[in-house]
Amino acid sequence: MKKRQIDDVFNCHFGAVTSLDWNYNDNFIASSSSTGDIIVHNFNNKIPISSFSSQNSTGVKMVKFQPQSSNIIASASNDGSVGIWDILRKQQQFNFEEIHNSRVTSVCFSPQNPILVCSGSLDKTIIFYDVQNNKKLKTLNCDTPITSIAFHSNGHNLACESASRAQYD
Repeated sequence: MKKRQIDDVFNCHFGAVTSLDWNYNDNFIASSSSTGDIIVHNFNNKIPISSFSSQNSTGVKMVKFQPQSSNIIASASNDGSVGIWDILRKQQQFNFEEIHNSRVTSVCFSPQNPILVCSGSLDKTIIFYDVQNNKKLKTLNCDTPITSIAFHSNGHNLACESASRAQYD
């Protein structure tokens, strides 16, 4: 941002880029697109190291790196699915297929528990997952569609934003 000019351009997606996320040591950047592909670049040499195509042709809304790992990402899809991907093995570990009844708008890992993932959706639910054992742990029902979620650094509190501008904690 010091130069206030574009340094590099990654021309890798066919559709619009919907989300970007850095891994914890800032050497990988993951991106998702409206066509359902996920691409991870090594930022130091600008080379793509992994690419995935979601079975979901309606697009991927968000990608997030696991805070404790450089190689695990979660994806939130427009078809209601949540995916867990290993970028080094270049494969999907788990797919919680159409677990939500509407678009998944946000996904995040717990900063304290590497196997805990959470997703929020326009279907007015927040779902918690154990990604080590590939199972749904709990569903929270909300009054309005969820647009964004984020764990507090303590790993115990979850902030949620809704379409009605309500904030849950």
